[in-house]
Parts: sequence; C-alpha cells; structure tokens
Amino acid sequence: MQAKLAIGIGEVLWDIFPAKNLQIMGGAPANFTFHTAQMGIESILISAIGKDNLGNELIHELQQHKIKHQLQQGDYETGSVLVNLDHRGIPSYEIKEPVAWDYITINDKLIASVKQASAICFGSLAQRHLTSHEAIIQLVNHTPKDALRIFDINLRQHFFSAEVVLASLKACTILKLNEDELLQLPNILNWTADNEINTVQKINASFPNIHTIIITKGEEGSIIYNQEGRCLSELATPNIKIVDTVGAGDAFTAAYTACILKGQTINDAHKKAVEIAAFVCSNAGAIPVHP
Repeated sequence: MQAKLAIGIGEVLWDIFPAKNLQIMGGAPANFTFHTAQMGIESILISAIGKDNLGNELIHELQQHKIKHQLQQGDYETGSVLVNLDHRGIPSYEIKEPVAWDYITINDKLIASVKQASAICFGSLAQRHLTSHEAIIQLVNHTPKDALRIFDINLRQHFFSAEVVLASLKACTILKLNEDELLQLPNILNWTADNEINTVQKINASFPNIHTIIITKGEEGSIIYNQEGRCLSELATPNIKIVDTVGAGDAFTAAYTACILKGQTINDAHKKAVEIAAFVCSNAGAIPVHP
C-alpha cells in the first residue's frame, strides 16, 4: 500500500500566553500536521516565516517533532498571536498582521508536493491576504481528485470574507466547523437558514463537492453528516478537566483525517477525534505529545 501523505497549508506561528509566560507553536495547519504526524501519517507543513529569531525557533520546533516542512522565508516577520484565556480555558486571540504567512506563493516544488497528497487541510485565516489566498486555493486544486480536501473554516476576528469562504467551500470535499461558525456561515453567504439542519441542507444543495460535514459543539458533543444530510455519527464530549481549548479543533480534524487515511470507519475515526481533542484540552497549548 502506498504511504499516505497529509499536508497542512497556511499559517504557522507562536501562540504567546502572557498570563502563563508560555510560548507554544501554533497555527491551525501546523497543529494539524503535528497531530497527523503523531498518529503515524507522513505529514508536511506548507507555510512562510520571517528571517528572524522566531522563524528560526519555529524551524527548530518542527525538526524536534520530526515534521517535514516547506517554509518560505520573506521580508515580513514570523507570525505570532497573543492568547488570553477566560475562566473556562476558552481562548481569545490577538493576531498580528501583516506577517510572513500572508505572502505564501505558489511554485513548482509545492505543486509537486500537493500532487502526492492523500489529504490537505486549510482554513480561512491564512487567506486573509490575496497572495496567500490565491496560492492556497490553487494548491488545494492541484491535489489528486480522490484526496481529502478539508476546509477547517477557522473564522478569526475580522480575517475572513465571503469571497474567501465561498472559494474554499468550492475547493473542499470535507467541511469542518464549530457551533459558532455554523451560525456565522448563513450570514456570510446571505443564506436564510436559522438552525443546524437548515444550514447543512443549504451546504449540501450549494456545494455537491462536499461529501462530509463535521460540526463540533464544545460541551454539547460533535456530529458528522454526509452529502445527503444524513447523520453518520454523533458523539458526546468527554467530561474532563480543561486546561485550555487552544488547538482542540485542529487536533480533532487531524485525528479524524489520520484514521480515515488508515482505512478506519467514520464512527471509529470520530471516536478517536473526540479522544485526541479531549487530550489536547487537558493540556496547555495546541501540541502536547501523544501518550
């Protein structure tokens, strides 16, 4: 059997926790590749960093975790985010701009890599600048027709637009979103949909390319729908002591993807995704090493 390759494309950055005096590697695509690699899937991160100390430290961090990467280095600084946690461990973010990952550009080496991908994961944040937006969508579209193209929508602050969301929905085959993003999506796209089922039906009707919709709802559990709007799997969220929820959704996506690439059932993949997301929530930051 040919080895499976998972690619995360978009932002890589440092999550800075002022209250804890912590600095931890983050960015949804970086978190995704960290966790797929932890689960034994060959993984590559495609992003951009600055020619600075923070960029050098990110390269060292990726090497420490044996994550392959194709990082462009430009004139803009390496990305960083201030993370503030509320009493429940729920984060709010202050995201710097512009930074290096706003200016990812397409080249032959990246095209060659994505043509080998079994799965590629991308979000909306790294598409906030036109340069990275165009590169990311083109690279996603260069993946094989049977590759899993996962749009983990990841809406942050004001860093998204209807154009970016629409282009990404057209490019993906799997849509992952949380309960807040489920509420936002109809407003972004000017849809009339006031509940989960209506929104799922609207997605199914508008984007026949999307065969799987994954919705995470925090303490209320998670659910997976198919292209016909049928529930394939629904699971509760484990009752755990939460340190913080940073990166839990990325870990969920990565674990689900890794299990599907290994040939597991949707239900088994869902169970593992819930387990890994809970593990991340019980640790500080987005990338605790798996037990």
